[in-house]
Amino acid sequence: MGEEQREKHRGIYRREGSPYLWLRYADAQGKMRFESAGTTSMRKAISLLADKRHAVGKGEEPSPERVARNVLFSELADKFLEWAPRLRSFDSVKYRVSELTQEFGSWPVRSIRVADVEAWMTRKQSTGVRPATTNRLLSVFKRMLAKGEMWNTVMHSQLDVIRKVKPLPGEEERERYMSYEEEDRLLAVASPHLREVIQVAVHTGLRRGELLALKWEDVDLERSFLRVRTSKNDRPRSVPLDGDVKAVLSAMLSRRRLDVSDVFTYKGRGGIKGIKTAWNKACRKAGISDLHFHDLRHTFASRLVQAGVSLYAVAKLLGHSKATRVTERYAHLAPEGLAEDVKVLERRNGAALRLAK
Repeated sequence: MGEEQREKHRGIYRREGSPYLWLRYADAQGKMRFESAGTTSMRKAISLLADKRHAVGKGEEPSPERVARNVLFSELADKFLEWAPRLRSFDSVKYRVSELTQEFGSWPVRSIRVADVEAWMTRKQSTGVRPATTNRLLSVFKRMLAKGEMWNTVMHSQLDVIRKVKPLPGEEERERYMSYEEEDRLLAVASPHLREVIQVAVHTGLRRGELLALKWEDVDLERSFLRVRTSKNDRPRSVPLDGDVKAVLSAMLSRRRLDVSDVFTYKGRGGIKGIKTAWNKACRKAGISDLHFHDLRHTFASRLVQAGVSLYAVAKLLGHSKATRVTERYAHLAPEGLAEDVKVLERRNGAALRLAK
């Protein structure tokens, strides 16, 4: 049931992220209602559910419990930031929450309407902010209200209102890949700990967070694969290792301290927490502009596609559950491969054409 977990009593369940029990029942029109009971007591929740069902039986429209007070957006932001450190993207989320609070901090959450949010998004766009940046802010905004609804600080009706806000159109995918010449220049000037991260990234396509979370117990050099346990979509996966990256990892393994489990360390003293400063410095020294670390993941994928690896296989290596997004992004890099794919139709269609003459 996703975030819901059934309890023994029919119509009462627990919901991930909420401290309270939740109610599930059908209203007079047969529509399912999902409401917080506002209590952790099963006895009180059963009683409240009975009242709701009794009201429905009499043809009345049961009103949702008003457990949410007139909370300010800044108060919701504070509570959200107390919860958010568990997110792998906490640093970027924290920055976006701060920006949203600057705009909506003094607003009562229940007073914010679709028009207010859309007007703010339009202002952002008019100042030259990219649609992708504004859409990431909107995503955090919606997530904050969703958590607030779970915590009974935001009414479900208010969450439904904000969910109607649509992302801005015109968001473009980055088309930046690292050339082999840029790779050589970057590796020549990168600090030793960054050089190793870059080499493994280019040969595995792992995200930055996946790389920095790697432990030696996840690396199997004998069987030539590594295990990604912490991924963006929470799905562990195995990634095969080629000879080049195995050589890099083998050299690292020969130097590792046995009391340190992290694969990537700074001078052998514990895991690396971030590489932004080292990355920017290396790019500057190499004379490379507009290259993000995440572009190494695109570089990995683009090189595979150009070498004739199927888009389906690339999607699996990247950890995508579906090849659709990968196909849309990288298909243009393999026109010859696609031309070969459609040739399977020639014999059948050729026969059909002959029959038509």
